[in-house]
Amino acid sequence: MAKGQLTVPQAADFVRDLLFENSNKLYKLNLNPIFPPTINPVSHSLRTNQEMQILSEFLHKNPHVKYFRLQWVDYTNTLRLRLVTLAQMNKMVSKGSVLTVTKAALSLLQDDAPTDDFTPAGRYNLAPDWSSLRTCPGESDLPDKTPKYASVMCFFKDNKEEVDTCPRTILSRAVRRAKEEHKVDFLIGWETEVVFLGETDLGVASETHAWSTARSLHNHCLKALEQIVDALETSGIEVILFHPESAPSQYEIVTGPLPPLESIDALYHTRETITRICSHHNLRATLYPKPFKDAAGTAAHMHISMAPPTEPLQNAFFAGVLSHLGSLAALTLPQAASYERLRDSCWSGGTWIAWGEENREVPVRRVDKEEAHWEVRCIDGLANAYLAAAGIISAGCMGMLEGAKLPGESCNCNTPLPYSYFSTHHTNANNSSRPIQIDISRT
Repeated sequence: MAKGQLTVPQAADFVRDLLFENSNKLYKLNLNPIFPPTINPVSHSLRTNQEMQILSEFLHKNPHVKYFRLQWVDYTNTLRLRLVTLAQMNKMVSKGSVLTVTKAALSLLQDDAPTDDFTPAGRYNLAPDWSSLRTCPGESDLPDKTPKYASVMCFFKDNKEEVDTCPRTILSRAVRRAKEEHKVDFLIGWETEVVFLGETDLGVASETHAWSTARSLHNHCLKALEQIVDALETSGIEVILFHPESAPSQYEIVTGPLPPLESIDALYHTRETITRICSHHNLRATLYPKPFKDAAGTAAHMHISMAPPTEPLQNAFFAGVLSHLGSLAALTLPQAASYERLRDSCWSGGTWIAWGEENREVPVRRVDKEEAHWEVRCIDGLANAYLAAAGIISAGCMGMLEGAKLPGESCNCNTPLPYSYFSTHHTNANNSSRPIQIDISRT
């Protein structure tokens, strides 16, 4: 470097002081400076430069962001986080450093009670996945509700190595294996069903309510829904539609298809957006599977499509899903409350392991054969969606590996006929073959 020549950081500081700081003081603008950090490109890795570029472009588009939520989802489906300021995030990215969390992070229940595998020793790195960086809903105390928070989902890393028990890593590996071993890709979209309750008395927020009726929007829930949809679109999440659902004060928001990991990142952002905006309207949003005994339950239907969409491939994949559906219930229906929702003739997907063409009373519905578009209905909001999707993709890949075939015929009735149950066969007293009926709600 020639004598008297400024470094890149020095030149940036000079321009900032000369142009911004002087004007800010002279004209009493009282602006808070938001500058992407400057670096010497020789002394940093390409990865660090890429992360800094992503952050810099994000801040340019969202100059009011001041705080960052570094998030993960644990095995109890609890969204947990650490928060850092903009200055600290800039510092971390410029230095290539990360936050750390105790290894006990995946060994805690919702109330922080430890599980049997709890250990107080060790720590994981919290590695941001910058593809998930989004703005959070704006604050209610700001006139234009300008977002000042951003969120980013994180992987757990042991130093720089993948952590086998990280839910996002488990799903990433399942998607990678499907691509490498079977040459298939997936898109996933979600139906987010939610019930709005009064924040204090927990009474229903919509007194006159029914599925897709206009009168179900003649209340203050509509204002909350509008703000939720606006915030989701601002954050880059596609909202296909929203409408009243069947249960009292129940609404549904359908978001667009994305690759599996990105899709579930967007799902948790959607849920957090709903919860946060509802609190501004004195509402409490719940994903509880069966809030009302005599009304429809609340699910988290997953729409999944495959490429290439060949019929033999999709049939083998979903035959694999059906053959393991009883075991998958541990991931998709993880708590006792999950089974309160499952009832026959109650729009819950039914209790029998079956599939059907456009039939909403079976747990696996084929929506569009040409597009290889299917819906898995036996998932609710208590499930860790990363683990549920990983289980479904892995089971489907086992079906493709084995060349499995869809059992029986499409079930097109309210209560599945025996030939549509997925089962093995056994010989009865009359030496005739018949299917074993499997009740998924008792698995």
